[in-house]
Amino acid sequence: MTPPRKRGIEASIAQFLETGALCRAAGLTIEIMSAGGSGTYQVTPFIQGVTEIEAGGGIFCDLTYQGWGMDLEPSIFVKATVTSRPAPNRVILDCGFKTLPRGYASAQLIGVEGVVSLVHSAEHGIVTLDRENTTLSVGDGLDLMVGYSDATVFLHDTLFGLRRGVVEAAWPVLGRGKIQ
Repeated sequence: MTPPRKRGIEASIAQFLETGALCRAAGLTIEIMSAGGSGTYQVTPFIQGVTEIEAGGGIFCDLTYQGWGMDLEPSIFVKATVTSRPAPNRVILDCGFKTLPRGYASAQLIGVEGVVSLVHSAEHGIVTLDRENTTLSVGDGLDLMVGYSDATVFLHDTLFGLRRGVVEAAWPVLGRGKIQ
């Protein structure tokens, strides 16, 4: 994290904490001072007076969080299947924006060289390569690093925890479809 960014975060949190102190001085009870999140987790937990941070999505360290300077290992991926090979330099996957949402950093194919673009329709991912590829076949599984985990997790019913390629846990996404 750059020194100017760190100073900016500290200055913003100082204003926030000062507001909390003014509220307390006016007789309001404030028990929790929740500040920062995944993009500031390297600074906010160490500021005296902050009692909670909201860094939930950062645990996955997707492409968006990496762009914000998080230095954790990525840990959320989507497994897609090749469903069609309409041209030697094009691959169709079974993951569209209903699986990997738009409007955030684009997902990134892992282990596939020469990717020019990955475009999502509702149900499919269309991969264009800069050269012919004869190694990818219909039925092959490909991993994609998620662009933004916060907007990806709620699209799925279950998260699977893998270690060395073995599923060790299955966690239901309990809030899925529960808007009330």
